[in-house]
Amino acid sequence: MSPKISVIVPAYNRPGDIEPVVKTIMAQTFQDFEIIIVDDASPDGGKVIAAAEAMIALYPAKIRLIKHASNRGAAAARNTGIKAAKGEFIALLDSDDEWFPHKLEVQLAALQANPDPATLCICDYLQIAKYGDDKTVTQRPSQKDDLKMDILYGRVYNICSNMLIRRSVFTPARMFDESFPTIAEDYDWVIRHILRGGNIIAINELLTIWKSELNKPYRNHLEALHKLRELHYDSIRNTLGVDASRHFIGGIHAHSLFVARQKKQWLKSAYHFAMMALTPPNFFRRLRNYLAHHLSLKTTH
Repeated sequence: MSPKISVIVPAYNRPGDIEPVVKTIMAQTFQDFEIIIVDDASPDGGKVIAAAEAMIALYPAKIRLIKHASNRGAAAARNTGIKAAKGEFIALLDSDDEWFPHKLEVQLAALQANPDPATLCICDYLQIAKYGDDKTVTQRPSQKDDLKMDILYGRVYNICSNMLIRRSVFTPARMFDESFPTIAEDYDWVIRHILRGGNIIAINELLTIWKSELNKPYRNHLEALHKLRELHYDSIRNTLGVDASRHFIGGIHAHSLFVARQKKQWLKSAYHFAMMALTPPNFFRRLRNYLAHHLSLKTTH
């Protein structure tokens, strides 16, 4: 009998993350799931595979391991897992993130109560810096006035580990774009979901822990964001209107500002701040939201 949910875990060169990520999934109150770990050809001498096989030995009925012959990126690893999935629903969990125990149960109930088969469910989450001394911040997409517009503006992150969606949504034309570097491929997918008219709901409960890291150079982030602009600006403008396209461009600069600030590139930070101010409407409200999102000094205990 097929499981209700397939949990897809891309893994690359992080053998120490395999046991914790399996444990956070196995701790779920809803247990009708399978776990598919996709090793993206990790150059670590088979340590990721060995760690995954150790978990399979503990939970042989729950876990499958798929190995890529060559490194293809996070988008390809997710696609491989989705294509192999047997569940009616797909949950995506990056190997260094965590779930609270009720995550699958609460989101599944929300989707089953929603008549739209293309509805995407996300939830509130804790944002924790994986490295450095940034504060832990509570992020609440459920409290956004216009969730789709806030996603376009870049104020809702960590879509993958927050996501629960029916497998039927992932048709061959609606998979993750494997041409993206391992930055913003999740944002790209959600933008395409919005442009197709897909619905998005957010659960007003902390269900995910996102361990954020910015270990890639500023240039790599900027290239990914430029690609997003090239792919989606015209479609957003034509489909959702001028204000939506302006929000989208403002969001690209808001994210670029966040990365530049973390990298201590102050001139670039000033440039992106100015562009974030000049591009979309309602500057002061957006500035307040940006500061609340990125610079919050509140620590969650």
